[in-house]
Amino acid sequence: MNYVKVYTKTYRDNSARYIELPSLLIEQDGETQIFGQLLRYQIKYSHKSRTWHNKLIQAVGLLF
Repeated sequence: MNYVKVYTKTYRDNSARYIELPSLLIEQDGETQIFGQLLRYQIKYSHKSRTWHNKLIQAVGLLF
């Protein structure tokens, strides 16, 4: 399974405000998709620092 680190703009409501978070694009069964469970976890802890999010992506990327 391959992965790529990308930055996503996540909108929580219709107020046009967004959170920019690093995310993983993964390839699974020939389809490319965002690693949704990780993104939901990051949204839950969006108050954490950018460094924390980058280290999280790095740690999860090592599992692939």
